[in-house]
Order: sequence, then structure tokens, then C-alpha cells
Amino acid sequence: MNSIEELIAEFERIKSLGYVQTVVDNSINGGGLTLEKLLGKEIDNLYTPDYKGIELKTKSRFSHFPLKLFAYAFAGPKEHESLDIASLYGYKNSYSYFLKVLLKYNKLVYFNKHYFELTSDNEKFYINIYNHKKNLIEKRGYIYFDDLIKRAEFKLNEMALIRYSKKSFNKIMHYRYYKLTYYKLKKENLINLIKENKLSFLIHLYFYKVNGMYENRSKNIELQLHEEAIPALFESIKEIE
Repeated sequence: MNSIEELIAEFERIKSLGYVQTVVDNSINGGGLTLEKLLGKEIDNLYTPDYKGIELKTKSRFSHFPLKLFAYAFAGPKEHESLDIASLYGYKNSYSYFLKVLLKYNKLVYFNKHYFELTSDNEKFYINIYNHKKNLIEKRGYIYFDDLIKRAEFKLNEMALIRYSKKSFNKIMHYRYYKLTYYKLKKENLINLIKENKLSFLIHLYFYKVNGMYENRSKNIELQLHEEAIPALFESIKEIE
């Protein structure tokens, strides 16, 4: 039995359980984390795919939120690129820096008295940062095409999207998993989907000062795929209901 056959067998078992009580006190991530627990997987944020080479994603029945694909880190002119960007352009106080922007390709987005724009040359994406008068200050945060494609291929070459419904019993959330779709990545479409703003970069920088040093407590960049663009980035191979 190969990995997808094993996963389908496990999905059928979990589906037969009906509504299952959440394993966390967090309704935002509860559906995914509860599924991982039912699969015998410990909760983690590893770089590798979730289940024997297959990345697992979950969405609730009526959710129209983007699909969170993976986190990524900046390259750039500074050794600590993310920290420098957050300290210059984010909200700040005596113990932290915070910056959160959903970037748009070739469009300006406002945050904390600055405008941010995702753009590119022939080999990389980067961020143009403007002042409140829309005058360009600098170009930061490089994301190379080749590195991004390699990361996507490693993490998302095989993906299973599992749908669930949710219901509260006695004020405790429960989940019922009812549909699995198995996909293969179409990596050749990745860059164009970003340029079409169907695959977005969410910058989320949060640095907290501990013993005089700033610790990164965020994901830097999170790639978010709009639901209607799933068929453009992934080929549907098998569907189980």
C-alpha cells in the first residue's frame, strides 16, 4: 500500500467516526490539528510534508479563506533582513516590533504610514517600500523564483485537501471530516499566479525582546492561495467522499 492509499484508508476510518471533539482550545486551527491527532501525528511546524510525503490541508465546509500553503523567509541586503524591515517600518515599542501586510503585485498597500508593493525582475520578487507621500524609499526582502519553486515542489508536490464541518456540543467544538481531494502540484504556474494576485504573500513579522535580544515569533512570509485558483496550481487526481 502506497502513501496515498494509506491516507485514504485512514480518512475512511476517521470519516466513520462522525463528529470528533477538538484537541485544542482554538477554533481557528482546531480542524487541522484535530485531524493530525486522529492520524497519530504530533502537532508540529516541520519543514517536511505532513503525512509520508503528502502535505495535508483542511478547510471547513463554508470557508472562503485562502489556503495557507507554507511559510518562507526573506533574502536581502541585511544579515537580519526581517528584523530590519520590522524595526524600520512596523509598529514598535520598548520590547517589540510588529508588521503585518498582505502584499499585492504591482499595487500599493498601506501600513503604519508606509506603502508596500510586491514587484519583480527576471529572477526574484522584492518589496518596494514608499513613504506616506508614495515616494520610493528602498527595495527590500528578496524572494528568488527558483528557491520558491523548489520549496513548493518539496512541500506541496503531493497535497491532500480534507474538508470538514463543525458543530458545538455543550460549548465544545467538534469536527466531522467528509471529503478528501488528492492533488499534484503544477509548479510551472506558481510565479504567474503570484503576478496575477491569485497567490499572495502575507508578511507577518513579530519580534519580541528577550534578555536584550529580539526573537522572531512569526513566520516572515506566508503564501496564501485563493480558493478559486486551486485548480490552476494543483491537478486533482482523486476525490473521496
